[in-house]
Amino acid sequence: MERDYRGWTALDRAAHQGDLPEIERLLNSGANPNDGDLGGYTPLYRALKAGQERAALRLLAAVDRAPSKRLQNPISEAVADLLPENPVSPDKLLRLAASNGLADFVARMLELNRATPRAQEIALQCALAYPEIVARLLKQPGVKSLDEALDLALTEDHQASAELLLENGAQPCDRSLEHCVHHQLPLLENLRGRFPSQVAQAEARVRCQHDNIREWEFGRYCAFCGARWP
Repeated sequence: MERDYRGWTALDRAAHQGDLPEIERLLNSGANPNDGDLGGYTPLYRALKAGQERAALRLLAAVDRAPSKRLQNPISEAVADLLPENPVSPDKLLRLAASNGLADFVARMLELNRATPRAQEIALQCALAYPEIVARLLKQPGVKSLDEALDLALTEDHQASAELLLENGAQPCDRSLEHCVHHQLPLLENLRGRFPSQVAQAEARVRCQHDNIREWEFGRYCAFCGARWP
């Protein structure tokens, strides 16, 4: 199949534009959805990158039925072991879909169960702006490390996702608690009820204006008001 100046095929262009009739026509004409460019990027990746969910779902269904084929580039093959990840691996596709808020595609990827548990946890952090996706990912048995996601949700003010994470046992760090106190976020009362001593110390640190800070075995503390820095 001919490629344009970017190295894109007609299927790449249709995927990027979300043109389902054209995608169907090209697939029925024998276009291989697994064809990648010199970097390994496929039409499915193009659709996800452009946020074209219906096109991505159609191409996802097509890739399993098509033979895998990738253009051979001697330079890229020589450094393949140095590359961090296949750009169209299930892990990468899941994270890309989560970042773009493509809930149906994420659900389909989870049904196929091809992404690793670590990729699911990273996808959770990428999807904090989309509580529906966060709720789906939290149901996965392999998603266990929630604290980092909660800290991101609090510092980036994704309140709905933060509440979901708290309900599933996530615990905030001192920095994110200080952020909530400083900005008086609506979730602060919830946090105060769940972590009273931690929030009290975060409030003391935010208020502390003293110079009498001393060292102790667990960190630093203010000898005047008692605020503690772990």
